[in-house]
Amino acid sequence: MSPNADVSLIRSFLDHVAKRLSAIAASEGAAGGLALATVLLLLLRSSSPFNMAVTAVVVLLSIVAGVGVRLFMLAQAGQQAARAVERAAPGCHNLVVAAEEILRNPERVRESVASLVFSQAAAAVRALDVDALFPVKRALLWLTGSLIALVLVVMPVLVAPNTGVASQRARAETDTHAVPVLSRVDFAIEAPAYAARAAQNLRDPSRIEALAGSKVSITVKSNASTVVIETLEMKDTLTAAGNGKFTGTIVANADGFVAIEPSSTIGKGARRLVGLTVTPDHAPRVRVTAPGKDMMYPDGNRSLRVTTEADDDIGLGSLKLRYTKVSGSGERFTFTEGEVPLQVARDTNRSWKAQAQWNLARLQLEPGDMV
Repeated sequence: MSPNADVSLIRSFLDHVAKRLSAIAASEGAAGGLALATVLLLLLRSSSPFNMAVTAVVVLLSIVAGVGVRLFMLAQAGQQAARAVERAAPGCHNLVVAAEEILRNPERVRESVASLVFSQAAAAVRALDVDALFPVKRALLWLTGSLIALVLVVMPVLVAPNTGVASQRARAETDTHAVPVLSRVDFAIEAPAYAARAAQNLRDPSRIEALAGSKVSITVKSNASTVVIETLEMKDTLTAAGNGKFTGTIVANADGFVAIEPSSTIGKGARRLVGLTVTPDHAPRVRVTAPGKDMMYPDGNRSLRVTTEADDDIGLGSLKLRYTKVSGSGERFTFTEGEVPLQVARDTNRSWKAQAQWNLARLQLEPGDMV
């Protein structure tokens, strides 16, 4: 394939990735906006009645705000398409990032080196599937769960204002023969032990958030004889604990929902749907603070000071600095990898700093070599 064809392929691929990331961010923002609208409408319902016009305005403004904030966050994070690809497909070995850098600054690299990088980057991206690298399923699940929660909050009030949750609870407390209702739902969320996080206790939430692997204990207060719980992964009956209480436990493994439905000999009561957001254990973030930019030297007989910072949402295990030396010319290049010893200072178990005085002479660099 010609160099121009390689460049065209890389540009098209990166443009596709950027659009995909924006679409995912917009879906997440819309889901967040729907969740915000649900909370606002619950607050409005508790203070005064609301109608279809109020509902439409609240939902529309919340969605616009959610999408705007999420796209702004994406822009502020400076999430370049090339770096997103490298994180999702480490097998590219920074070829996509290198190609993107050369596209932005072609004058800083020799044409022969640029052609080689473009050729290898094009070969790498040709084997990648953007849809598989950046799946939209999770964002759509958030959006669907938020929409379902909003519908469950709005419909009972708009269709039959006098049969809202508050009036149902009041009747349930005075009439044991009424249609079963859920008077109260409590969630106790315990994160995995390694995370060292305090337990959360929530009452009647519209959505819960938990670290992946968390244990979620559920306690329901109801006049029902049976309470069924359902998630994307399972469906089970809660254990009756006496005095109108029912208990059960689930493990937070994936985004979705928790549906709770009471029933008795009279029939089934209104189903309660609670959105479930599962936060994965994110990869650590690393920043090279010095030299912090590309450097060019007339020879390799010098020492380079390198400083880095790393942090993680839960805790760091190790920190290493690796390098790749590129030598050669024309169509013949060699790649040599190695590791630079670091002096690590651990501020906390989640935030580390490291530095190294790197003797470049040991690499035996020659004119035209890159590291």
